[in-house]
Amino acid sequence: MMILKKTRRNSGLRQMESASSVRRSLERSLRSYLNMLTALKEVPDWQDAYAEINELVKAAKNSAVARKKNNEEPE
Repeated sequence: MMILKKTRRNSGLRQMESASSVRRSLERSLRSYLNMLTALKEVPDWQDAYAEINELVKAAKNSAVARKKNNEEPE
């Protein structure tokens, strides 16, 4: 009985998308969304959305750069 349960769980895990695949898909979707916002940034109803998202992107990039810099510094 225990082997059957383990086999079912393993089978379920094999059917799931890998984390790398999900990440690539998410990155593509986010890039497409950002491209759309950038294209619409001059449209009055979209200016606020673009400005807010653009600030979030800047903060995320700065955070990633800071983390990378901290990891490169010798201890």
